This record gives sequence, C-alpha cells and structure tokens, in this order.
Amino acid sequence: MRPAPRGLWKRSASAVLKIANFGVLALLLTALVVGQGTKDTTDIVTGIQQRKIQVKVNGDGIERINVEVSRRAGSPPTIVRIPTGTLFASGSGSVQSMVATEPATADLSSTLSTVISVAVACANMHLGVPDSDDTFTVQRAPNQAELQTVLPVIARANPEYAVRQAAVWIITDDADYDDLGTLVSGFGGFGGSREINHP
Repeated sequence: MRPAPRGLWKRSASAVLKIANFGVLALLLTALVVGQGTKDTTDIVTGIQQRKIQVKVNGDGIERINVEVSRRAGSPPTIVRIPTGTLFASGSGSVQSMVATEPATADLSSTLSTVISVAVACANMHLGVPDSDDTFTVQRAPNQAELQTVLPVIARANPEYAVRQAAVWIITDDADYDDLGTLVSGFGGFGGSREINHP
C-alpha cells in the first residue's frame, strides 16, 4: 500500500481542525440559545419577599390598577408573574382593595423598571372606588386558590365586567343575590337596571 502524499495529510488535518472548531462554535451557540430561553421568573409576592424587586401600586378606577415593578440593585434580569387572584391591599380603610382577575407579567429581562396595567375587580363591596392617589401593597389573597379556579373559567366566556365582579364578591365578601343588586347598568353605574338577574 502506497503512503498518502504529504499534502493530503495536511489538507485532511486542516479539514478536521475546521470541523472541530465548527463543533465548538455550534456548542457555544446552542448554550447561548438555551440560556436565552430560560429567563429567570418569579411571582410578584415571592420577588418582593426575596428582595429581588420593589413595587409601587396606584389605583386606576374599578377595572384596572397600575403596577410599577423595578429590579433591586444587584438583582438579575427576571420576568415577574402576577397570578390571577393576587390581592392589592388598599392603604386606606375607606378604599376598596383589588383582586387581579387575569394573569399579567412584567418583563424586567432587559430593563430595570416597567409599569403595567392589571385587570382587577374590587374585594370590598361597600368601600370607595380607587383613584390614582390611592396606593396598595401586594399580597397573596387568603382565598387565592379559589379565585384561580373560578376566574379563568369565567374569563373564557368573555363576560361583561359585572359578571367578573360578582364572582369576586361572592368569594371575597360572601355576597348574596341582594348584595349583587349594587351592580347596575347605566352611566357611572347609577340609575340603571341590575346586571345580575338570577339568584
């Protein structure tokens, strides 16, 4: 068997080296893509308790609430989850606390702070409607598990706001049919017919 020409060995070695280098590059790119796909996530209450984030919450009427979420110094990029049923406890005894009726996220993976608007319903039937001057703290609702079971089912039916509000009051305030008579149609919720017509 005749030995292979020296030039062929050089070309073969060069090809092997290129393949090896390509393999290393491919591994690095794969690791980068995988790393990008596994961003750190935390729910809002846990993030506050672990001092990863700080939160400022202000009222925005009866159906929405504004939540400013910021990373604390030294905290890694993260995505903050606000689960259905999260309680926004009012700082005033005369203003309603609010409950998240849909999940929301605050993406802090590429920014230090962001403000999001969260869909809510009130958790105190007989208190005042929040405005932008009212502040809230974030807590886990005592009945959050029940809210997380009921509200997504209602959301799939895409009902009027009154139906979502009635569901929250039934869970948080033990409201009955007479109590739900406060939910009426009409300008500003006054002077109209009741929204919930079946006990």
